[in-house]
Amino acid sequence: MKKYLLTLLTVISSLIALAQSSQSKSEKISFSTHETDTEHRLKASFPAERAERVYAAFTAALGVAKQSSATESTWTGGTYTATVTPTGFKANLDKENASAKEIAKFKQLAAGLHKALGQPQPPQPPAH
Repeated sequence: MKKYLLTLLTVISSLIALAQSSQSKSEKISFSTHETDTEHRLKASFPAERAERVYAAFTAALGVAKQSSATESTWTGGTYTATVTPTGFKANLDKENASAKEIAKFKQLAAGLHKALGQPQPPQPPAH
């Protein structure tokens, strides 16, 4: 009986140690945003575990993807393109030809992506 009890305690302690080590694993997330008077670009790479949240942020801001497969989803509009893969995304908006509604969608998208990736919101630039 002691042998079984000792084996059980060893297995339990091993599982606890494994669970703690998997929780402390750091995620490598890269997120960049570039906005000028003429364009707004978003780009990121992230662990595959975040893909569902990222896809949901795109869907919330831009609606259903125009094209979708197991490895890539694409949104296109008159002035924007966006592509999402299981480990990254790229999105571009031509602000010179975009309507105010499209610019607002992109700002909503950027905020949703910051939240989905657990990234802090960038500071607002000073007003001109």
